[in-house]
Amino acid sequence: MNTDTLAEEGFVSFHGYNVWYRTVGDFEKSAVPTDPSIYTMALYLEEVDVVRRALGLEHVPILGHSWGGMLAMEYALTKPAGLVSLILADTAASAPEWVAEMRRLIVELPSEVQQAILKHEAVGTTDSPEYQEATRPFFRRHGGGRIDPRPECLNRMANKPGDEVYRIMWGPSEFYMTGTLKDWDITGRLGEIRVPTLVIGGRFDYATPTIIETVHRGIPGSEWFILENSGHLAHIEETERYLKVLDQFLNRVEAQPVR
Repeated sequence: MNTDTLAEEGFVSFHGYNVWYRTVGDFEKSAVPTDPSIYTMALYLEEVDVVRRALGLEHVPILGHSWGGMLAMEYALTKPAGLVSLILADTAASAPEWVAEMRRLIVELPSEVQQAILKHEAVGTTDSPEYQEATRPFFRRHGGGRIDPRPECLNRMANKPGDEVYRIMWGPSEFYMTGTLKDWDITGRLGEIRVPTLVIGGRFDYATPTIIETVHRGIPGSEWFILENSGHLAHIEETERYLKVLDQFLNRVEAQPVR
């Protein structure tokens, strides 16, 4: 896998909007429609197929990180033609399990931080500055806050319009789910995924090794790997090791006969 290869960037039309498929330099990202009712799993599954057709991607491995991994598993369950393999990074097969593991990690935070989080969740003031400040120690341990200095790729993600989609589908924070995905759980269907799969995550990830193991054990023949010095952004924290693991997996898959 050559990481120095230059890629073209562009947009694919989808439901009257532009979907970004690669960013180079200072280009804008995908359009974000304002109608909250359209944000469903079905919409995103359709979008994957539209992008594949537009780019002529007949045979593809798919890598999904976090929410992208959830979508990738749902996509694999549709048995799409030409799906060669899956890489599921820092992701989960069950929103309830995700939240349960998050709550376990919150208990490890200082008591005053825990109290502030619980207080604002109880009264519905999760948009308050105090709540936002209380979440920072969590992300310094398990998320992007672990990375210092903060890379430009994370700065570009901050405060994008897509944050509203996150609130609609997920909720006000990673560990407080109120959105449309709060009951999402495909654990019982993982055995239906029959393509070569790599499940990867970080030791300090809020998609904890327990969550990663659930995905791994559910998908027949899958491989799993834990990066020992990473949180939720292992591809940034341990880039060289991360790419080596992916490269080895993809080379093994590509060496197999095409079915």
